[in-house]
Amino acid sequence: MKQPGNANMQHKTPVSVSKTNSSDNAVKRIAIYVIYDRDGILDGFRKYYLEELRKVTDYIVAVVSGTITPESRDELEELADDVFVRENKGLLAGSWIDGIKHIGWDTLYKYDELLMLNDSFFGPFFPLTEMFSAMEKSDADFYGVMKNFEEKAYTQIAGRPLKHGWFRGSICYFYVIRKRLLHSAEFRKYWDTQPEIKEHWDTIFFAEIDFFDYVKDAGFRIDAYQSDNLKGYLFDNLSHNMEKLIRYDRIPFARIRPFCTDMTDQRLQINYGKDPRQALEYIDKFTDYDVNLIWDYILRTKNLTHIYNQLQLEYVVPKDSVEKPFTYSKKIAVILHIYYDDLVEEIAGYCENFIPDTDFYITTTSHKTEKIIIEEFGKRKLNFTCKIRPNVGVAMSTLWVTYADIVTKDEYEYICYFHDKKSPYTHFGIHGEQFATRCYENLFGTKEIVKNIINLFEDNPRLGVLGPPLVYHGDYFSGSLRSWAGNYQNTINLAKKLDLNVDINPNVVPVAPYGDMFWFRAKALKKAIGHKLTYEDFDVKYSPDCTFMHAVERIYGFAAQDSGYYYADVINTDNARSDLINYQYMIYKLCEIMLQNSHYPYSFEAAKAILRQYKGQPQLENFARRFLRNLINNPKTHKFGMFLWKTYRKIFKKKQ
Repeated sequence: MKQPGNANMQHKTPVSVSKTNSSDNAVKRIAIYVIYDRDGILDGFRKYYLEELRKVTDYIVAVVSGTITPESRDELEELADDVFVRENKGLLAGSWIDGIKHIGWDTLYKYDELLMLNDSFFGPFFPLTEMFSAMEKSDADFYGVMKNFEEKAYTQIAGRPLKHGWFRGSICYFYVIRKRLLHSAEFRKYWDTQPEIKEHWDTIFFAEIDFFDYVKDAGFRIDAYQSDNLKGYLFDNLSHNMEKLIRYDRIPFARIRPFCTDMTDQRLQINYGKDPRQALEYIDKFTDYDVNLIWDYILRTKNLTHIYNQLQLEYVVPKDSVEKPFTYSKKIAVILHIYYDDLVEEIAGYCENFIPDTDFYITTTSHKTEKIIIEEFGKRKLNFTCKIRPNVGVAMSTLWVTYADIVTKDEYEYICYFHDKKSPYTHFGIHGEQFATRCYENLFGTKEIVKNIINLFEDNPRLGVLGPPLVYHGDYFSGSLRSWAGNYQNTINLAKKLDLNVDINPNVVPVAPYGDMFWFRAKALKKAIGHKLTYEDFDVKYSPDCTFMHAVERIYGFAAQDSGYYYADVINTDNARSDLINYQYMIYKLCEIMLQNSHYPYSFEAAKAILRQYKGQPQLENFARRFLRNLINNPKTHKFGMFLWKTYRKIFKKKQ
């Protein structure tokens, strides 16, 4: 068993398997393994699953729903005895039905057991022989890996009444149909049925809930490898307690969905959302399973924000201590743009926090500022290069054009990119200063933070880009939620230009280093920055939002994902302390207002339902109020704004 440690980036070499009987016992098994992939690719996790399945199975039929590439079909034919490609309809139930038809009942009756499987799980993390040895001691006719427990409080699911008036339990997705049931008239009758499958719940009912009831009602015995240790804890542990199942029951599989889909209300109602992260950490540290198989698949196919949320990819690092021994001995680079000459001294001071063997690559736009940079960095004896470049693209052209070769020539593993910042379009200087400070403090605020961040990259080989935590002060409160407004299409256009093939969803707020400052692994952005953008690409009219530069700000995470890496945030312990109190205060205040209006937000789901009832003000009125607020907050237009505001209130009879 693997000792605690991190995944090796090198994948395990696939083993060649014989497509002859590899079962060590007299039981003759046939398996239907259902595969669906939007791109028709046979990922490594599927190959490994099939290699391990071969060790306990005599014959494997791979049922592909949709399409498969020629290269993947070649690979699949080496791992399975029969490959059957069908139209992608009927979801899992349709695939199993067509798989049984493809094999034929006469052939099925030659086998003692039928395995009905699909690719919605990662694993196996432990040898399947363990589970099958346990199964041999069971007298069950229908055996599974995992089960959902009976729950009499559930009389319907998804608005559909349950056959016996309550949920009697189910077996989940790894079915072993043993001889007595497999050869029965009841089993054949059920799977000869062609149900109408239109949505996810149709297949859940037919292939899981109703099938469980049908088998039980027909007098067959049902059992599962999963113990009853969690009975009464929760009826559905498959989605919410994967780590416990793997750790304590040695369940060899984990459901894919919890790692990389939208966070559901139920997760936050039940626990604190730690389970996917803790399950992944346990698999990595205490099993021989290569977690790169998990990362490869979810980064290729899933939405980056969902991965970020589900795996809780915000790291907290100590501010004044180094969490573990720092042994990194290679050079790192800092790519830095300084525009304001009055900020040079402050920036140079921060640069003293980087490790001694750091190369600084600096740009500015004037000889005056260059002279101050040379003086301030020189007297600190920092190793730096300074160039004057065209005043286009704010800071971004420094990274993408001036010093793009620093990223692409493979001299540095880790690079920090940042710039001076005043946010001149905000109404008060403190807004911009606080934004900049939040970035600086969390990315390189102390020598210890810098070392802790480099250690993070060393310990997490799939970490590609590490940005500062979101800002939420002042008018930035909902800034991240507005981040797609006017920026989705220009981000899509940039992704096409950079040849990125990842899920960029207009309905999912992107995770990104808002503020355009971050650390990154050079390999994660090498493809994108190596695309050779020019100063002309960045020579666009300045605007506080919705420009090419704002697309660039949102592209970093997607670029890393396309190269097989993930995006994360980092926050130091001091800022985390503030955030915990601030976020609690904001949530509780919103709940307090609901209570004052006779609504009881007893859970997150209830609070959402209450807020959905609120229709809000008409868009025109909202626009007018925002416009007036901006005038009032700007010292130059404050008096005029107040005059308009009083007039507005008088006309519409608004209360203060």
